[in-house]
Formats: sequence, C-alpha cells, structure tokens
Amino acid sequence: MSWGEQVEEWVETRRLAVGLALGGLILIGAGVAWWRMPAGEEETVEVLSAAATASQSGQAIVDVAGAVVAPGVAVTPMTAGAFWS
Repeated sequence: MSWGEQVEEWVETRRLAVGLALGGLILIGAGVAWWRMPAGEEETVEVLSAAATASQSGQAIVDVAGAVVAPGVAVTPMTAGAFWS
C-alpha cells in the first residue's frame, strides 16, 4: 500500500474528526483576522486657540463632535466644573 493510499484510508476512517479540525482551524483563522482589523479612525482632540481669549470673555467656545447626543458648537461659562481639574 502506497503512502497516498494510507493517507486516504486514514482520512476516510476519521472523516468527522478531520472535518471538525479543519472547521476549527478556519474559525480560529477568521477570529484572528477579525481581531487584527483596525477598529476605525482614532479619535483626536484638537485645541484651536489658547485660553487667553476664553478667559477674557469668561466663556469657553467648544466644538463638540463624534459620538455625542448633540454635536455642534457650545458656549459654556468658564465657571462650569468641566474646566477645573
């Protein structure tokens, strides 16, 4: 019996186990590929002006964007707790 025939016989007798093993390897490979995919654009924060103009007027003008309820430009008094560390 040749080597190829022995492999065919082994696969035939263990068809279910071989199929499950190959399916598992495919699922593991797909999971690794999905895990390594980039999640999307990284969020960035950009400061456009210094606090000198904000402190003169007593207000902070903030451009709110991204995954928020109400995106847009917001004017907030500098006395708001968000500006104090």
